[in-house]
Order: sequence, then C-alpha cells, then structure tokens
Amino acid sequence: MSTIGGYTVMIVSGELAAPAATGAEISRSGVDGHAWKDRGVKGERATLSTVTDFTSDANMEAAAANYRALQSAYVTVIDRGGHTWDNVFVEHVTITQRSVAAAAVGGVNGGNYILKCEWQALATEPRT
Repeated sequence: MSTIGGYTVMIVSGELAAPAATGAEISRSGVDGHAWKDRGVKGERATLSTVTDFTSDANMEAAAANYRALQSAYVTVIDRGGHTWDNVFVEHVTITQRSVAAAAVGGVNGGNYILKCEWQALATEPRT
C-alpha cells in the first residue's frame, strides 16, 4: 500500500518525478542561433489518482476532509514501489467520486464505501 501524508491509500495511477535541471529558450528573432537560460532544479507537477475504501460513510467523509486539509502542505509520500518521497508539496486535492459497493471490496480497510481522489503534487527532493 501507499501513503500520502500518513494516510494509507492505493495509488492507481500517476508517478512523482525527481527534481531536475530546467532551462528556457531566450533566443531573439533576427539573431542567428539559439540561446538558453538555466532556470534551476525544479520538480514536475504530478497527478496521483487514489482509491480508498472505508467501513462507513462517516469514515469516508472524515478522510475526505483530512485529505483536503493537506492542500498547500509538505508531506511524505510512499509510492507503489515502496519508495519514500519527503517534502512533497500537495497543491490540490480533488474528490472525484464517492460510491458504495454492495459488499466489502477488500483494499485498504475492507470496507464498501469507496473514495476516489486526484492529488496535484510536486516532488521537491529525490526519493529515498
């Protein structure tokens, strides 16, 4: 299982990327050649899609509120491969679906209340 900010989730799609050197073209029209400017080391924005099951509607709603409270915060993420990413900035959390299955689905909590989310996140350090 994966975790985001200490909450256990299943990351079903999306990958964080380590920060890397970036540049920008600053060439001018009418001047031969190309010019580039170093923009420093920056991370790429990633969209992580998660699915988590809960045993009650109240637990699901509490988790949704807790996830939203992580917006604009730096968190630790453990990805699907078990790699730890420290100081991941969570830009935004969107609740994409709330649903109820007829029977428990297994997963994280063995519940039948399903919460799907999309997390906009930015890795600020390489994984460990």
